[in-house]
Amino acid sequence: GNKILFGGKDFERKGGYLVIEAFKERKKKYAEAELYVAGPKKNPISEDIDGYHFLGLCNREQLNDLYNKCDVFAMPSYFEAFGIVFAEALCFGLPCLGRRCCDMPMIIDEGKTGEIVDNDDVKAASEKLYNMLVDKKYRETVHAKREYYLSEYSWDKVAERIYDVISNDQHSTK
Repeated sequence: GNKILFGGKDFERKGGYLVIEAFKERKKKYAEAELYVAGPKKNPISEDIDGYHFLGLCNREQLNDLYNKCDVFAMPSYFEAFGIVFAEALCFGLPCLGRRCCDMPMIIDEGKTGEIVDNDDVKAASEKLYNMLVDKKYRETVHAKREYYLSEYSWDKVAERIYDVISNDQHSTK
């Protein structure tokens, strides 16, 4: 595996610059690495980086192709209310790099289905990306849990949880 996917329209808030810097650091030791950036309308960087692919806005079909093409999903967002994109990536079999905030640590099983960064340490993020690319245990664990992800994050399951919350809330107010 050598392909990293970053996806997010709000490049800065989603931690895109950390991903770029970690990718550049990783390229020094892992020349085959590639980074695909989907989401922002304009290319967030002006420098020419070998293996960097800016794709801009992508439709659902293009995103699905990217999920199937890439090996790791990286989006260490500074704020992500839930992070459905991580659930999508896991359903496609991609280990994820997220940040220790919001629900990301609840979705990503650190050391098993991905890695979590605590800050903007470029070297640490680079090392975590590299480990997820080369250590097959991450993809094997994600693939082994695929049915769980498909079930847990399906619209039926989400609707069931919403219904339970609403029902319990109505019962508690009576």
